[in-house]
Amino acid sequence: MNLMLLSVSNLLFKQGSFKKVLIPRVRGAALFSTNKMEFVIPCSDGIEIAAKQWRSPELSNDGGSGGSGIGIGIGSGDSCSTHDRILLLHGWLDNAASFHLLAPRLSQELGPCDILAIDFPGHGLSSHKSFDGPTQLISEYAFYVAESLSAMGWDSSSGGEGEENNTHKKITIIGHSMGAAVSLIYAAAFPEHIERIVLLEGAGPIARNALDVSNHIRQSITRRRRSNRILYPHMDKSRNGNEIPVPRKRVYKNLDFATATRQKTTQLSPVNQYIS
Repeated sequence: MNLMLLSVSNLLFKQGSFKKVLIPRVRGAALFSTNKMEFVIPCSDGIEIAAKQWRSPELSNDGGSGGSGIGIGIGSGDSCSTHDRILLLHGWLDNAASFHLLAPRLSQELGPCDILAIDFPGHGLSSHKSFDGPTQLISEYAFYVAESLSAMGWDSSSGGEGEENNTHKKITIIGHSMGAAVSLIYAAAFPEHIERIVLLEGAGPIARNALDVSNHIRQSITRRRRSNRILYPHMDKSRNGNEIPVPRKRVYKNLDFATATRQKTTQLSPVNQYIS
C-alpha cells in the first residue's frame, strides 16, 4: 500500500507517481468532461449516505453505473474491472461537494476511472444520527466507508465473511483533514481493499497517552455535558415535564455565521493556520 502526505494545494497522482497540477479557481459548472451522478446509499443501520459519483465518459456505457437518477451507481462494481477506483472523503464540518473541482480533474488526468465522494453522517445531505445515540467517533465513520464500498460493489468481499476475491480492483482513498484520519483507520482495518491512500492536510487520528486514559475520559464527559446544554436546550425543559423531547437539527442562521463558526476550528490546531 502506498501512502503520501500532501497539502491541499491541488496535487494529483498518476499510476503510482505524483505530479502537480494547477486547478483554476472558478464558479459554476465543472470545467472538465465527466459524467456526474448523485444518489443515496442505504446502510444496514438505516442511515442514508448521500454520494456523488464521477465517471469518465468512456465508462458511462460499459454496463456499470452510467445514466442518471437516484441510486444509479449502487451495486455497479465489476470484480474484474481494470480502471482506477477512487474514494474521496471530506473533512470535519465539510461535505462531498468540496471535491467538485478535484474529482473531474482526476478523471481527466488519470484516464478511465470511477470516483466516489460521500457525505459522512451528519454532514451534507446524509442522514443525521439519532440525538440520543452514542457520540460519533472517527472509527464510526470508517463503518460507513465500508457500507458505501459494499453497496457500490467496490470491496473485495465475495459474500461470506472471510472470503476474499483477489481479482477485485483495489481502491485509492483520498482523505482531507478528518477524512484523512478515517482513511488511515479503514486502510489499517482492511488493507486488502486499498491500493494507496493520499492524505490532504491530515496525518491521521490524534494520538493520546494511554496511561492518562482516565483523565481523557473525564474531559470528554465534561465537554459533552456542557455542549449538550447548547445543542439540545429542549432537553433541560423536558426534565421539568413542560416539554416532550424532540430532536433538534443544528441550523445556522445565515452564511456569515456558518463561515465564522467554521473558521474557529483553526484555533484547535497548532501553528498559524487560516481558512480562506
